[in-house]
Amino acid sequence: MLKNDSVVFPNARVYASRVEYEAWLGMPAEKNALVVKTMDAYRDNLHLFEFGDTLPGNVVTIDAVGHTPGHTAFQTGKLLVIGDLVHGAALQLNNPEICASYDMDKDLAVKTRIRLLQYAKENGLTMAGMHLPAPAFR
Repeated sequence: MLKNDSVVFPNARVYASRVEYEAWLGMPAEKNALVVKTMDAYRDNLHLFEFGDTLPGNVVTIDAVGHTPGHTAFQTGKLLVIGDLVHGAALQLNNPEICASYDMDKDLAVKTRIRLLQYAKENGLTMAGMHLPAPAFR
């Protein structure tokens, strides 16, 4: 996070998917200027991870690409944080083939949504997502 081009959280450790990081840095400047500025500001505390890596706190990173090139879900115990996997829960939880306009690769987003929703169901996981209705758990 930046405020007036200054680092807001100087002691933060920033974790980013290597795939996501490289994809955004490879985009045209008009699309990635804020990402580049933020990543540069936190460069000394930036940690890139691969899908399947275990992060501090025993958080496992899971490939959730489709919404963005390196979109990641995170699992710890029985909690699966799905991020932007679902934008319209009322539609997409029962019809995962429906895409939001925000999904960058719609075909891959559908495949990923089907895979992760099935994974959560088969493993009895609680999902938390940025666009799930309050309280954002399912």
